[in-house]
Amino acid sequence: MFHTASKAPSVNPRNNARLGTHLRALTLASTVALGLLMPGVAAWANEASVISDFTATTFGTAPLGRLLVSKTNTLYGVASDDGPYGLGAVYELFQPDGVHWARKLIYAFETTADGKQPSAGLIKDKKGNLYGVTAQGGTWGKGTVYKLALNADGSFTHSVLYSFQGSTDGSQPVSELVFDAEGNLYGTASLNGEHGQGTAFKLIAKKNGWKFTLLHGFTGTDGDGKSPSGQLVVDSAGAVYGTTVAGGTYNFGVVYKLTPGEKNVYAESIVLTFRGDNGFNPVGGLATDTSGALYGTSTAAGPNGGGTLFKLAPAGDGSFTYSLLHAFAGSGQGWQPYGAVMPTDNGIFYGTTAAGGSANAGVVYQLAPSDDGSYKYSVIYDMGIAGNGSYAGLARIKSELFGTMSYANDSWNGGVFEVNRKK
Repeated sequence: MFHTASKAPSVNPRNNARLGTHLRALTLASTVALGLLMPGVAAWANEASVISDFTATTFGTAPLGRLLVSKTNTLYGVASDDGPYGLGAVYELFQPDGVHWARKLIYAFETTADGKQPSAGLIKDKKGNLYGVTAQGGTWGKGTVYKLALNADGSFTHSVLYSFQGSTDGSQPVSELVFDAEGNLYGTASLNGEHGQGTAFKLIAKKNGWKFTLLHGFTGTDGDGKSPSGQLVVDSAGAVYGTTVAGGTYNFGVVYKLTPGEKNVYAESIVLTFRGDNGFNPVGGLATDTSGALYGTSTAAGPNGGGTLFKLAPAGDGSFTYSLLHAFAGSGQGWQPYGAVMPTDNGIFYGTTAAGGSANAGVVYQLAPSDDGSYKYSVIYDMGIAGNGSYAGLARIKSELFGTMSYANDSWNGGVFEVNRKK
């Protein structure tokens, strides 16, 4: 069970300062990133455990982003601060005895040229290599895209695939990367660019390295968004979908689409503009299902003021039909859903909120379809007696859900939690 924690606000001022650029992106204006569709479950036990707390700076502190699950049920994650060199670290969590979790440091950022402050979850290719971004560091100090190549002995070798210059290419990447079918990487940079409002980019895999291609420089004017953040989705035709946390007609953010054309030029179109009544500040980005529908969350506003969970269904003519699946109400039910939602193959959704619950510390929730077409919302774990502030989406191994939190076991260094399905 969780160690009982005292009631605390969802974002600690010290944590906000330490994470700096990432949390600034999360609070502005107030990736297919989904790697796994999971069968829905009907009942969950009201119990959980901290499987790793970050009280020792050796392994890094302040875990960020969604956890990555390997075929061997190992969890990979990033710690945005501290570590042996004080620049952040990458860790793995595994079960040597099949029951208890152990943590291993697999890479510590050693110099600022290597990158500083890993700021989003990892993705993995077919060979077991890991890819991620840092919000700072690199050649010009504006952030990096990096690779951890898996060696035969199980160790990893770090390399920088791209260093942001802070000019037209953007700076401060804080979103999880995503692959397309050809193995190219897509991501966003939250700041700078030609218009100073962030960029969307593509790294094309070449025999002699990776080629950076700018897909779009956000303007924040004429309905365009600004400050892109959160998971991206790339469809079978190569179109890229994502969210910005601000900009658009009302400066509440947008859902955008980037459609590839000749000579790798992408055209932007706005799929959804947030007005306040349908939510605002969609930090978590998007997820998708096998039908091509898009799902996302907004962190605030909406009919009940606590944020929204929405669906964008493809209409067949290239447009999308919006529907509100849930309006978060705050209080004990949870609000401020910062992390991306996890859809399943039978229509059940799982996610986290950063606030609400018994101690205003966030909850883990389930949204299940009813026979009449409505959805039933339920809290499957209240973070208030355990930890605080989950700002990322969930990962799954069999019947367990896993996530990161900013406060655990009376420490603002953060932790990783597990919610167990009722047996």
